[in-house]
Amino acid sequence: MSHETLNLFNGFVKQQRFIILVQVIYAVLTTILISYFVLYTMLTQNYLNDFAVYYYSSVIFHTSNPLFIFDPLYERLFYNILVWRYFPSILILFTPLTLLPLIPAFAVYNGISVVLNVLTLFVGLMIIKQLDASKNRSYAILAALCFVQTFNIANFGAGQISSFVAFTSMLSLYFLMKKKEAAGYILLGFTIAFKPAMIFVIILQIPARNLMRMIKRVIFIILPLSLDIALFLGIPGLLHQYIWVNFDYFIGGFYPSVSLASILINIFPNLSISTPEFIIMAGVLLIFAFQLRKRVDPSQVILFNFVFGAFIYFISYGTVWDSQFVYLFPFLALWFALNWKGDIIKLGLIFFAIPTIMDALYLLYNFVSLPVLCYIAPVLFLVLPYLSARVLWPIKQHVTS
Repeated sequence: MSHETLNLFNGFVKQQRFIILVQVIYAVLTTILISYFVLYTMLTQNYLNDFAVYYYSSVIFHTSNPLFIFDPLYERLFYNILVWRYFPSILILFTPLTLLPLIPAFAVYNGISVVLNVLTLFVGLMIIKQLDASKNRSYAILAALCFVQTFNIANFGAGQISSFVAFTSMLSLYFLMKKKEAAGYILLGFTIAFKPAMIFVIILQIPARNLMRMIKRVIFIILPLSLDIALFLGIPGLLHQYIWVNFDYFIGGFYPSVSLASILINIFPNLSISTPEFIIMAGVLLIFAFQLRKRVDPSQVILFNFVFGAFIYFISYGTVWDSQFVYLFPFLALWFALNWKGDIIKLGLIFFAIPTIMDALYLLYNFVSLPVLCYIAPVLFLVLPYLSARVLWPIKQHVTS
């Protein structure tokens, strides 16, 4: 880290110190609260937490049959957790944490998440300075709102891996904006290893007029996944179990999720998130994205790919939760800070309102269980993107003769 970058980071932390303190308070309170419930519910065998899934799946992977990480019955029976649904190599990341008891490990993990959240938004500041330093104030306001959004509570409470995805994604964007493709695409590969949330970013970002350049991009992305490829090829049945868990295990039922795909599943219970509906939905959105991208300011095409690619995931994937907004809103903060033409305070209110409404819907899904709410969410996920594309985003004026 250069001296200039270090000074910039110190200034960023000083500017955001009170807001960062709120983030720390969120992490501490949720850790204490969840730890209390762990101690209580472990006695009643009713404990479910995402970090527990990472933690115990890592234990299973290193001490038992690796196939058991994708066995819902085994994980539920012996560890009372949900099934592991991600790439197996990520379990290596959690190996050091398994040296600690569950609750201390959870506290350390949330501490790491706070640090990564701060670094994610700081990298965003470096991107803003590169694109348009005059927008620093606008970005600072939206970054502050990212720190205090209620989805952070959900992220810390569940022990989600979202902060890791957000940081590697933002760092990838930074290197790509600096035209350092090797580092940028390797980091994109790491985001896929954590969770396939950035798969649509990759689809938007890979195309190039030069075939060899495209091939290099694919190779860079695959490099971080090489260990997973080796595991899938070397352990019979592991790939089959992974596909089954992710696409065929969750069928029907009421999904308290915040994606359009989950709404379709609720309306049509016989659908599965592995059926062609998911592919068709994502495909249509990708076509729309490629068309819309032609009208975006050329200096922001890469940023557009990250914003819209992440957005496609949130619309089309069946199990998307409010805690995952951690790796969507930092990119939205960048985009709107650069392109909002009106009062930044009004934008801040909109920026704050969207995830808050989604959190309210999520709570109603879980505690009121009114299926009619499924018909409200499309307004947020269809109307708002349309308004963003037509009104808020920079559209180049095409002059016709």
